[in-house]
Amino acid sequence: MSKEIVGNLTSYVNDVILPYLEVPGNEDKYPDDILAGLAEMGIFGVTVSENFGGMGLGPAISPAINEELARGWQSLIALVGTHFGLCSYFTTCGTDSQKATWLPRLASGQLRGAHAYHERSRPRLDQIQTRLERSGDSLRISGYKDWVTNGARAERLMVVCRHPDHDGLAAAWIDPKTAGITISPDLPRTGLKGVPLNSVTFENVEVDEADVIGDLSLDITDFMMSRGAGADVGFAARSLGAARAISEEAHAAYDKDPKTVESRRFVNAQRLVDLDMHVFTISAVVQAAIANSKEKSAAESASYAKVTATRLLQDVAQLAMSVVGGASYASTSQRLHRACRDALSLTLVDTTNGTLLGAIADARQ
Repeated sequence: MSKEIVGNLTSYVNDVILPYLEVPGNEDKYPDDILAGLAEMGIFGVTVSENFGGMGLGPAISPAINEELARGWQSLIALVGTHFGLCSYFTTCGTDSQKATWLPRLASGQLRGAHAYHERSRPRLDQIQTRLERSGDSLRISGYKDWVTNGARAERLMVVCRHPDHDGLAAAWIDPKTAGITISPDLPRTGLKGVPLNSVTFENVEVDEADVIGDLSLDITDFMMSRGAGADVGFAARSLGAARAISEEAHAAYDKDPKTVESRRFVNAQRLVDLDMHVFTISAVVQAAIANSKEKSAAESASYAKVTATRLLQDVAQLAMSVVGGASYASTSQRLHRACRDALSLTLVDTTNGTLLGAIADARQ
């Protein structure tokens, strides 16, 4: 089943996503039709149990989907990866009622949300300031979240916050139209276009206790730590997909230019070998992290994988530009432009490479 899903996704990337992105302006549009196609394929429910309308393949399939969609469009996997994360909240922490209510809608792709987790200059879980508090007989959230993927288009927000009763964490599944929620305009950025990226402010927002994931006795800190490791492996897989896309374009450019002077063509052939070695190494790093996902050192391995893969991806982009030459900046390969531009963002999005390395260093003190 997993091979069939990935194979279908490869065809969808080649036949639908890449031609869509070649049309001027499409990269800046929200990809409703593309998302509808992914929903029809069942992609939104691959990790969800069959009991709730999914395919029951679990999180093990996520890296392969991250890789293949990233080979097509990084913005798209940013949204789909967020969706997988939202499903995991319910699968791992949700009550029976929450699972029955929300997982079928998430699995079908009928409902798409956003993950309100990051807070500017607060990269660690223990630094989160957004707080769920008791106010008489009600619960209320106040705080601020940055870099919320799909925030402006979300039908629900998964808000990670400090627990009202202890120093741990809670998560609330909130309608973004609730009074007190303000979603910013799209944040400016050079890449990862098409899918909104927003800041969200919560001012004394009332929360139904039934929308607190699990219940108020639950501390989701351990879940958040394991989710972070899975996300890091996902970003390493996204780096592999981007590296493959860049490699495909560099090889195509080389093959289309057989008249290049012999000395330069030989140099470019060497560069392509070097590029392919980098792609091979990124693949090995991803596979090692996946293989180590059940071990005690899984979190550290996942951090290593993200940092290493995203760093190597920068070299892949530079090598490809060297092969294609300075004219690549005016070439017709929008895919190469997009992949090289978005490559840099992978060192910065979610948990930055610097933060990951700092966390490992702190743990070793």
